[in-house]
Amino acid sequence: MLGEELSQALVGLPAEVKVVGSETEHVVPLEELAMRTLHRIYHRRPTELSLLPPITLPKSLRDLLQFPLGHCHRCSQAMFTIIYPKLFPLRDTALAGVHRRTTVSFVAYCCSSHCLRTFDLQG
Repeated sequence: MLGEELSQALVGLPAEVKVVGSETEHVVPLEELAMRTLHRIYHRRPTELSLLPPITLPKSLRDLLQFPLGHCHRCSQAMFTIIYPKLFPLRDTALAGVHRRTTVSFVAYCCSSHCLRTFDLQG
């Protein structure tokens, strides 16, 4: 269950985000694994992505493959349908002195529960 502050920070996520993962969820959904694998294959040769026959993937998945939701803040892995959010209150960031409000937070998006557990803002 997401905390209220994290839930508020996640308002407005793109419709492609089908799952918001947590630290206790160790299995990434099959659709996400398939998209990551295809992305790795075609990322090596981006021009080959346009050569895929149109019936290989539905248009929605093909578009998503070309434009991932983003990349993991820890390992830079492309993410497509699942995110693992980690909330850092402003007081824990380098920008703490810039803003006068303490309710602002930074949300990092990770690709797995492992990256979520091991990511911190210090490096």
